[in-house]
Amino acid sequence: TGSGATGLWRPATPIAAAQAGNPMALAGAAADMVFTFRQEGNVLTGQVESSGGGGFGGGGSTGGPIEDGKVNGDDISFRTGSTTYSGKITGDRIELQRSAPAFRRPGAVSPPQSAGAGPRPAIGPPPSGTDPSFGAGFGGRGGQTPSPLTLRRAKR
Repeated sequence: TGSGATGLWRPATPIAAAQAGNPMALAGAAADMVFTFRQEGNVLTGQVESSGGGGFGGGGSTGGPIEDGKVNGDDISFRTGSTTYSGKITGDRIELQRSAPAFRRPGAVSPPQSAGAGPRPAIGPPPSGTDPSFGAGFGGRGGQTPSPLTLRRAKR
């Protein structure tokens, strides 16, 4: 892996990702993020800086210190805030998958369940957790994964 993960990394431009076949890359753009990694052996530390939520499909990432960072060969994984990242280092690129906890409105309360209410109507998303009314890039709904994030090594 050459110099490993140590260094400054930025997301690949959303326009290039859109031209490569991901039309939702512009909606889920995370171009305002900067990843600063320091690899010492298999331990990864550093910082993720972000000025916002990463667009429609940003997975709620807002930046912060890197926690639980690990590098094992070409595999990389870490957590910042409530978002977990995992992926592969390939030369001057890192392809990351993001996973964030399911979105829940602050203060949301589940409706009470009454024993004698009878059958409930079949409304809501299908049992698989998918929602066909939301396409790729509009993550944040249960069962959907934010789009992959490709980082490129950057110079200051």
